[in-house]
Parts: sequence; structure tokens; C-alpha cells
Amino acid sequence: MEGSGVYELTDLSWTPLRPDVATKIFGAPLVSGDKESYTVTLTKVEPGGEFVPHKDSYGHILYFAQGTGEGRLGGKMFDLKPGCLVRVTAGEMHSYRNTSEEEMILITINIFDE
Repeated sequence: MEGSGVYELTDLSWTPLRPDVATKIFGAPLVSGDKESYTVTLTKVEPGGEFVPHKDSYGHILYFAQGTGEGRLGGKMFDLKPGCLVRVTAGEMHSYRNTSEEEMILITINIFDE
């Protein structure tokens, strides 16, 4: 997505995210920093889609805007719903999945310079 504008979710170019650890999860870039500091992605999770438990060398902030599901951060499980904000530090085990019958939508901020 480049430049100013008003966008519909159906008009975005969705691409599969991290097929090594994710199924039924797609992203549309919103802001690409210098690729060395941060990226912001609109993320769509189809029903049954999930990120399996994994660790990354960078941190995340996840803001859930639509849908419901469950997540894991470290060894703790928690419910996901609209308005939920999750902060994952670099190297921390985490996962989430869509347990509903509707798409889950979230904004993912990846922070590379922690």
C-alpha cells in the first residue's frame, strides 16, 4: 500500500505470512519502515488459521480488531477478542489461533531494533 488513501479490505493485496509456522494467515503491508527497525502489517486469519508456537529474533505488538481466538505467550494461555493488545519480546515463545467462524483481523507491528 503506497500513498494516502482510503482502502477496503477486499481491495488489498493479501499474501501468505510465514508458511513455515503459519496456516491460513495472510498479510497486507501498511507501513514498511527501513526494514531494519519496524514493519506494520494488516493481518487476516481465516477460521482455523494459526501461528504455531515459535520464537522470533524480533519483537511484536499485536492489536486484535476483529474475531476471537486464543493465544499463548510464554507458558500462559489467554483469550483474544477485539481490543486485545499483546506485546511479545524478542525470543519469547508465542502463538495464536482463530477459534471463530469469522475472519480475525489484527494489526501486527514487528520491531527489529530491540
